[in-house]
Amino acid sequence: MEAETGRKDNRPWSLQSDRTSERLSLQDHLPREDRVVSVGTGICPRCGGPLRLVGERISEMPDCARAQLKIVRLGRPKYGCRQRGTRYQAPAPERPIAKGLARRARLTHVLINM
Repeated sequence: MEAETGRKDNRPWSLQSDRTSERLSLQDHLPREDRVVSVGTGICPRCGGPLRLVGERISEMPDCARAQLKIVRLGRPKYGCRQRGTRYQAPAPERPIAKGLARRARLTHVLINM
């Protein structure tokens, strides 16, 4: 299966941004690295029923790797339990600057090259 970005992808779902903020999007020509942070098991912690994928949230953060700027896309799938009617999503990893876009390597690059 090929995602809209042109990369081959074997996941049954694609990493699509459901961004509703007014922040400008990052440049499309930069390479992307997709990562997924999941809730762990596919079992509802309350009732033990199976969780079903109902969506995901995508965050894009600029990062530098070996003098090349790239975008790290962090996907967090959303799962729902049909028996309880609840939704679950893994918490977002902490960032060096709260609500900031830059990752540690990018901040280090900026500080060193000031």
